[in-house]
Amino acid sequence: MPSAAGVFLYVETSLHIGTGEPGRAIDLPLHRDEDGVPLVPESSLRGSLVAAVRRRCDKDQVVWAFGSPPGSERPQVGVLSFSPMRPLLFPVRTYKGVFAWITCTSAVGAWLAEAEKHGLAVNPPPVAPPGDFEAVVAPDCPMLTDRGTLIIEDFTFPVRQADGMRRFGEWLAGISLPQEPAYGFWRERFSDGVVLVPDDIFAFFLQHQTAVVRRVAIDPATGTALDGAMWTEESLPPETLLCGFVSAEDRGHVPPVPVSGVSWLKQLEITRLQIGANRTLGGGLVRWVWI
Repeated sequence: MPSAAGVFLYVETSLHIGTGEPGRAIDLPLHRDEDGVPLVPESSLRGSLVAAVRRRCDKDQVVWAFGSPPGSERPQVGVLSFSPMRPLLFPVRTYKGVFAWITCTSAVGAWLAEAEKHGLAVNPPPVAPPGDFEAVVAPDCPMLTDRGTLIIEDFTFPVRQADGMRRFGEWLAGISLPQEPAYGFWRERFSDGVVLVPDDIFAFFLQHQTAVVRRVAIDPATGTALDGAMWTEESLPPETLLCGFVSAEDRGHVPPVPVSGVSWLKQLEITRLQIGANRTLGGGLVRWVWI
């Protein structure tokens, strides 16, 4: 039987994983699924892990876990498999409180269904879905206006305050964020900073409120911009929370270690990865947290 575990990636610096094809309005758009949801594909996650593991383990273990590199004389499939990492929480600017993390019923439901498929039990506190154009917040949410509404970007939402929303934020903070003291502020912020919005609102913000910056290439000889070397690039902003799963299955190979693939990966105690583009600019740093 394959073994599996859930994983969270907390984005620390802007994360760009592109499609390799220019978009209509953005030169370098994010990689998205068929529904337009930005994600970290399996290949990108695997590649980043391989780069991290190679510095810690011998070649036999790397090949056993991740498979042989392309063009190998003896091709071998690795025991580890990865699901795409999809946004569970997405940060958006608010009129008060600086920003909120939004999520929706379908995003949480898809995550729970994926967990069940991998044989894992994830039981978050229940929260009733929001009504049309309504936001569900924790009681006494500090992001509300004097009129008791929530302003996200250019949109004003009537709210429903629910104890279950605070319990959900606290529960999620306990399993998705690092336990180091440096993350203490963010764990407390989750208790009243997570907001449940309708599915279509969440999809809209994922489509239209990602970070878009303009890049330019500099000629090292002159210190000025190269002709035509200016482009726009789309990224997932810092504080985005991505979720996914790692599983392992016996492929019939003699394992070089006495534990399963998932247990072996956990023992390496990987806490941070660099994924995607802009490594030299400090981009793509994420915290890796096992559930």
